[in-house]
Amino acid sequence: MKKRIASLKNHYIVCGAGNVEIHVINEMISAKQDFVVIEISEERIKRLTEEHPNILYIQADATNENILKTAGIEHAKGLIAALGTDSQNMLLTVTARFLNQNLRIVARCIEHSLGPKFKLSGADSVVSANFIGGMRIASEMLRPTVVNFLDKMLRAPDPTTRFEEVTVSEGSELVGKTLAKARIGERTGLTVVAIKRADSEHFYYNPKGDTELGPGDVLVVIGGVDQIQMLREISSSS
Repeated sequence: MKKRIASLKNHYIVCGAGNVEIHVINEMISAKQDFVVIEISEERIKRLTEEHPNILYIQADATNENILKTAGIEHAKGLIAALGTDSQNMLLTVTARFLNQNLRIVARCIEHSLGPKFKLSGADSVVSANFIGGMRIASEMLRPTVVNFLDKMLRAPDPTTRFEEVTVSEGSELVGKTLAKARIGERTGLTVVAIKRADSEHFYYNPKGDTELGPGDVLVVIGGVDQIQMLREISSSS
């Protein structure tokens, strides 16, 4: 287990394996991502390994700096702070940011008003279960077909279709090409639904064929997991 974890690069660290985090873990598996779970509860680890015998895990306190190093935080791609309390997740966020300045950190926040403090502590994104729950209830009432569509996509046992993001790397063959010349749909079967420019927080929805791609641009696409992997290879440095 330690050797397998030590060999990971550009992976994710999921801190917590409770009822909410199980869904995170299942999505990581469906998306074919490399990740390691840190969970202190023996009971939760037992449940996790019964369902996923080959999963990589560390049974320990995720707020411990040495445990995070054992999980490979210094060369990880992202960390999910989803422990039981806001104080634990705050400490974990601060520690994780100290150990890796380039790490993407997504923190679970129980008290919605603490969101700004999590951001100041180093979280890139903060998810409040209460806020998301309220938005979900409203959406079920106002746009039920859209909610049903997304549910079927995300909860399907066979992950045939996903919304995903792919970044165009410096040196990729896509740099300098328009969408039409890149022929992403023809080559991968994916549909590009939006583009976020490297130097902007705005999204360009339903981009036209004459839209030119540049390094750092993020393509939001919809399609199969294998198709998305094809686009990742095309978008990487040649």
